[in-house]
Amino acid sequence: MSGTATLSWSSDVGFELDLTADLEDIRLRFAAVPVPADGTAELAEGVELNKLDVLFKCQAVIDGAPAQLQDAKITVASGKLRLDAHLEDVENGLLYPLETELDCPIPKGVPERGGVRNISPDEDELDWGDETTFEAIAGDVPDAALLTEEFDADDPSSEEASESPGPTGLAALLAALKNLPEEDDASDVPPPEDEPETFVPPPAAPGDQKMTPIQEAVGFLEVLIGREELELEEDYEASDLASGVAHILQLPLGDAAKASRLSEWLLEQPEVADLFIDDESLAQIVAEW
Repeated sequence: MSGTATLSWSSDVGFELDLTADLEDIRLRFAAVPVPADGTAELAEGVELNKLDVLFKCQAVIDGAPAQLQDAKITVASGKLRLDAHLEDVENGLLYPLETELDCPIPKGVPERGGVRNISPDEDELDWGDETTFEAIAGDVPDAALLTEEFDADDPSSEEASESPGPTGLAALLAALKNLPEEDDASDVPPPEDEPETFVPPPAAPGDQKMTPIQEAVGFLEVLIGREELELEEDYEASDLASGVAHILQLPLGDAAKASRLSEWLLEQPEVADLFIDDESLAQIVAEW
């Protein structure tokens, strides 16, 4: 096992944790994770990390495939950090206990008690209808795909290590549209039987190959609306739901799990009149996205 844990302290902000760990077939990376402790005494007793921070700022892979930390508790004492967590394998849904210990000296000047406690916002208090919410929480956080690329790069037998990843989501769809054959080339090709109705998103700006999570979410919603599988209340648009959908689409979960969360979340929103698609069909769209 190898890794590093760096605990920083500011009298204005409190504690933040950066961590990398290589535990044989498991890799972890924490990026500026707030630690809700007011001093060394509370750190020694152990503190639970915020649910949203665990979701967005704690990335993990198992055997090179994305995984998801479900919860995490840290205890710091005598120059050691102990991590107790539960890790979900998103491919099979299994949950594994995870325990590890790393060297982690406490910075100078940290009080025993009474310092600033770095508390993150609660998920239920956030306005996912505000498009700045998602960017504020996770806009600068590295994607878990970076860990999988590192895993492949360290494996000489991995064919993917030398390949550059292509565009994904709406960017991939736009790239595919650019490569469609000319009308003359396609005129002799019979249309497939029972071809489903498709929705073509608006074109991106010239040279734009990278869409933001919000733009991808708008495109995703407009696909559902165009196929009459999602109906919004009057005076509402796809952009009104984009932040919440972007949040779910970015989760390192399997397609079925994302679809289940999406349908549940959409039906709870006042902007949504009805949803006419089951979770299995929605998962297929998520997979293609």
